[in-house]
Amino acid sequence: MNNTFGAYHPVVGFGFFFSVVVFTVLFTNPVMAGISFFVSLIYAVYLKGGRAVLSQMKFLLPAALMAALINPLVNHRGANILFYTFSGNPVTLESVLYGLLTGVMLMSVFLWFSCYGEIMTSDKFIYMFGKPLPALSLIITMTLCFVPRFGIRLRQISTAQRCLGQETRGTGKIRRAKEAMMILSAMTTWALENSIETADSMKARGFGLPGRTSFSLYTFTRRDAYVLALIILFSVIVIAAAAAGVSGIEFYPVLRTADFSFMYGSACVLYGMLCALPLILEGLEQLKWTYFRLKI
Repeated sequence: MNNTFGAYHPVVGFGFFFSVVVFTVLFTNPVMAGISFFVSLIYAVYLKGGRAVLSQMKFLLPAALMAALINPLVNHRGANILFYTFSGNPVTLESVLYGLLTGVMLMSVFLWFSCYGEIMTSDKFIYMFGKPLPALSLIITMTLCFVPRFGIRLRQISTAQRCLGQETRGTGKIRRAKEAMMILSAMTTWALENSIETADSMKARGFGLPGRTSFSLYTFTRRDAYVLALIILFSVIVIAAAAAGVSGIEFYPVLRTADFSFMYGSACVLYGMLCALPLILEGLEQLKWTYFRLKI
């Protein structure tokens, strides 16, 4: 699958995801939270496929429901009391609605970070933060790369154990524990050897030496400048709307929604365009290629 937005400069991708994640967390508005969730869900399906997103939602939905249930039990503020718990604490409508909003925001942030992992690869992260924060960027990048590699190697070792006839399914607990310890020992040995090889490779390439340069294929073009300008423009307008108080909803002590106005509607539309910017760029690219094919 083509990834048009991933071909843009890393500054563009990082600026986009930074904006949408911050706005998703800060805006206590059901409309904007819904926009962020549905757009992030669609974009995640586009990047990773429906099956991968469905497997993620199996964990996200219980986590969101847990957040929605915990808030009314620990937060008793609000004027509209629904009922009382066994301990005598009130459960208010405002706390229930805020808990539901928190759950939606939690799922949205996770989906945006899932999309971030597909767009902002490790080399892009090192390109952006390698010079100002070399040690921190290296540690974060190696950690993010090590987790999937650890899972792949774990499956390889488990497959090798089954091929050798050391299958743990259907056996006793003691034997299964021994087999698990053998796999853990093999994984630990592999991790230590891999760290030594990585350290030797970095030393051979002059990591940390003064005056060492790095090569990069990323070039900030006019196309990147246009898209980054759009992200900044949309973000400034949405921030201005938030500062004017048209994008927020007060939950406590009494639920009070923002009055619908032209500025409120414009803020929601521009926020939706900001969230859907990668999908818009993907659609424009597909239309361009379709047009060129028809001209051939």
